Amino acid sequence: MLPIVFSVLMSCLVPPVSGPITNPFVEPACTFCAGNRAVDLRTQIGQAVVSPVTGQITFVGRVVNQTYVTVAPDSIGGGFGQILITVGGVGALASFQVGSRVSAGGVLGTAQSTISLSVRRKTPGSPAVYLDPTPYL
Repeated sequence: MLPIVFSVLMSCLVPPVSGPITNPFVEPACTFCAGNRAVDLRTQIGQAVVSPVTGQITFVGRVVNQTYVTVAPDSIGGGFGQILITVGGVGALASFQVGSRVSAGGVLGTAQSTISLSVRRKTPGSPAVYLDPTPYL
């Protein structure tokens, strides 16, 4: 039941940029094993990067020389844990901060390099589970 309900709720992610996927999601064999927990999208430096969903910004910061923006969607979760959508590789940021609201398709900033998109489900007491965002684009 969870995959069906989740699929319906997640059916409409707006791609953060218009470029093709250059590095697909690779599910890790275990929680802390190697894998690619995001999809990477080709872009041009300076291209607008938009929010995949409407929601509240929960994180803005640099991790290993890349800026990431995380959005908690308004209508996704439904008792299955908190869903978080993260976009990485954002260069010049639009004017917002943690707690700000953003609309699907709203500009987060401009591309610094390749853009990454990840989706994770957080359940209290358990590590985050990363999900392949490709079917929802």
